[in-house]
Amino acid sequence: MKIKCVCNKLSDIKQDAIRSWLKKDYIHLGDDEPISDLEVGKEYTVYGVTYWDNSPWFYICDDGYDYPVPKYSGFFDIVDNRLSRYWELSIHVLSDGRHSTSLVFPEWAKERCFYERLSDGEKTEVALFLKYQKLMEVEYPTEFTGSKSIKDFAELLDHNWIMCPHCSESWEEKETTVVTACPSCSKQLLNPHRKK
Repeated sequence: MKIKCVCNKLSDIKQDAIRSWLKKDYIHLGDDEPISDLEVGKEYTVYGVTYWDNSPWFYICDDGYDYPVPKYSGFFDIVDNRLSRYWELSIHVLSDGRHSTSLVFPEWAKERCFYERLSDGEKTEVALFLKYQKLMEVEYPTEFTGSKSIKDFAELLDHNWIMCPHCSESWEEKETTVVTACPSCSKQLLNPHRKK
């Protein structure tokens, strides 16, 4: 799932009730004060979706954090609405009886305290997030989102081994995503396993 930031100030939210709700419970800024870690016009990969008060919030990574942070969906347009194949539905009952509902990767979905440990920098949770971050970044080709087109295929070597045509780095690729990324030069490439 890809989204594009279209606004980053509470004053950009036109519905008074929603703006008041956001100010009261979630965003403690002045109406015209920009949310510093949201860049208008920038596209973000969504690493999960959570629902607070029946409203979706997108987990994204921005320049200020090494882990995904939830951002109110009203600040974005959805550029690519395909849900990640790595997401599962997570429903946890909170201590006050309310439900916490999210679409996140399996380890996060199963463990209620996963996000707290991830944001605290726990090694296991950070490693899992980085694994899924890499997979979700290349899950769908950017050519379908209106961004730059990906035209180059990685070269198929033997079985699961492929090679980057730009830097000649080779690696084992077991995933069958449409797009892969070179671990050396980070170029996005079409996965030759998907040619068939």
